[in-house]
Amino acid sequence: MVQTVREKRASERFSYSKTITYKALGVVGHPPETIPIRVKSLDLSSGGISIRMNRPLLTEGLIVQLNVPVTQLNISIPVLTEVKWVSEKKPNVYHIGLQFLLH
Repeated sequence: MVQTVREKRASERFSYSKTITYKALGVVGHPPETIPIRVKSLDLSSGGISIRMNRPLLTEGLIVQLNVPVTQLNISIPVLTEVKWVSEKKPNVYHIGLQFLLH
């Protein structure tokens, strides 16, 4: 008998492959990272977004400002998120799940 893993997501995910920038706003006792860094998004839902990066720069609980592109006109929307999980998929490939804080 094959068992499936129960899905934890509250919202349906949609493929969303864009290059986005982020700024880590920090946690208590750590200053924010002020240089925007570009990463690749994987998917998007009404509750959050997952991204891929080649170094584990983000940790669970970190507050992050994402600048999410919405059109071909180089317009992006700043969004506050919290890192919910970090998973190393293979050497130097990390997937990070971020939850939108204001939605």
